[in-house]
Amino acid sequence: LLTLWVALVVGTALLAAACLRLEGAAFVVAVYVLGAAEVVGGTELLSLVRGVRAEGYLAVQLVVAGAAVVVWLRLGRPRPRISLPPGRPLLHEPVLLGLVVAVGLALAFEVFTAIAVPPNNWDALAYHLSRAAAWYQDHAVGWIHGAHTDRQNVFPPNGEMEILATFAFVHGDRLAALPQFLAELALFFSIYLTSVRIGFDRRGAALAALLTGTLTQVGLQASTTQNDLIVASFVAAALALLVGAKRRELPIVAVALGLALGTKLTALFALPLLAVVAIVVLPRRRLAELSVCAAIAFAAFGSFGYVSNFRHTGSLFGASAEVESFRATVTVRQVGANVARDYWRFIDFSGFRPDPQVLKGIWNVGMIGFEGLGLPAEPAWPNNLSNEDISFFGPLGALLVVPLSALFVIAGLMLRTSRLRFALALALPLFVLELSVLYSYNMFVGRFLLVPVALTMPLAAWLRPYRLLSGALAATGIVTLAFCLALNHTKPAGVGDSVSAWSLGRPEAQSITRRWMRDALVWVDLNVPVRARVGVLLGADDWDYPLYGPRLARKLVPLPDRQPLREARRLGLRWVVLSGPRASTTAATGWNAMTFPSASWTVLSRTAPDPTSQTSTATRAVRFRAV
Repeated sequence: LLTLWVALVVGTALLAAACLRLEGAAFVVAVYVLGAAEVVGGTELLSLVRGVRAEGYLAVQLVVAGAAVVVWLRLGRPRPRISLPPGRPLLHEPVLLGLVVAVGLALAFEVFTAIAVPPNNWDALAYHLSRAAAWYQDHAVGWIHGAHTDRQNVFPPNGEMEILATFAFVHGDRLAALPQFLAELALFFSIYLTSVRIGFDRRGAALAALLTGTLTQVGLQASTTQNDLIVASFVAAALALLVGAKRRELPIVAVALGLALGTKLTALFALPLLAVVAIVVLPRRRLAELSVCAAIAFAAFGSFGYVSNFRHTGSLFGASAEVESFRATVTVRQVGANVARDYWRFIDFSGFRPDPQVLKGIWNVGMIGFEGLGLPAEPAWPNNLSNEDISFFGPLGALLVVPLSALFVIAGLMLRTSRLRFALALALPLFVLELSVLYSYNMFVGRFLLVPVALTMPLAAWLRPYRLLSGALAATGIVTLAFCLALNHTKPAGVGDSVSAWSLGRPEAQSITRRWMRDALVWVDLNVPVRARVGVLLGADDWDYPLYGPRLARKLVPLPDRQPLREARRLGLRWVVLSGPRASTTAATGWNAMTFPSASWTVLSRTAPDPTSQTSTATRAVRFRAV
């Protein structure tokens, strides 16, 4: 069923792109955008009738594919035109050849880890995947009542809708990371297309796309269930098709924008730049056409989360204490400090092991600069951990991305480059400024900067004539990519003293970065029935996704803060998981409790667990008591 559905989605997107008579990389980018729109749109339609199942997806897709075939036949059966670059010139381009081999091997490793290692990112286990799992069980996307964190409801849902589609077919998370991986591939084509359309040659455009694949944040995110690559791919696709200024591509630009806005709020920060590009390349009439198309596309593919927020909270962005806690303090000095810290973090050694004295020396230089500018903040210690949450872009962030942006900004101010290249160079400083005004600084902002970096990287095509420089940057990127994937903190490859993530059991793999959760996850996996109804009362940052089980067959039932066990008994629940201080106020007769102090979990059951089923590792640091 999954193979048939994928074939229908891709086939429909191919026919639609052929009907628009797109060519080359533009054709590939359009197929990606249209395919994503089919998944999101189909999920929204099926949610109206609680039909989010494999059969529902197939039924909707058959109708859409049939309509696409009819239109294609009426238009004279236009054929897609994709001209692949000849491979022989690569033999005369050792830099490109090396990058092709390195990035190709990295992609193979990324897709392997995406499938072989269960999702184990904090955000994924706390709300991304649990959000999709709740929808999966309800057979519809909607507001999750009793959610332990507002993030399961108020954030735009398109990324989780794509994950939900994989859940519907495989009834588990084996393919949950594939939307991010496909987004990485689409990002390469979008950067290539943008480079060509702003005046660089094809080999330079290929260099820019391949160098993007060596950036640490890109390589690490591709095997996760985050959504930063997804939103970056949609924004980059919108830009790539927009700069072509072709009327038949404007509807795809609009769809890409709608999908981006429905995936993550960071897409909003890219709108001013895209508006500037549209004003530069489009005449007024086409600007009006794009505006109308964008409004329709946003209503169809981007508005779901905002409408849901307004309906349930009275705010388009969701009234949430968790969201409000990240709001920045807007003063000149504080915004300046946020900008400085964001740029400082581009000094990144993800995967490398520099001497601590070297890192201290770099930090001391930063302190002198921050104090000299009178900023009310300190620079962060230079990162050397390969982790998708806190890494930036490796050494190429400081050696390529930031200098490239600064160089073309200066050239633009001196009227020594085109307006389009100048606009792309403004993506990073404009985005950082917007982020600093609206969002308080924290260690996770590197993920958000994937969007402006994706808009800046087409300018890297400028480096191709400078073979020594481009070769040095490519070699740095290749080495960085190898180190960051081999020493991935979240999905270790077994290098050195580490154990490969794919050789571990599911609970052990999920708790790689949070060892204190291991005993609790192992115990639950061994003792709680796979189809149990489990009452839950958890904190905002607790992991609830592992409680669903590997087949997503357990049903989680939210419990109230007051007298949760009484409510559990009334509902006929035999299993309850309580978190933190809530567990100390739950005394009631007839319940057996297993406590996990390091995880702050207490698992209660109305039937005593079988002691023979517990392994020694699962019972360490836990104690059993009868309440």
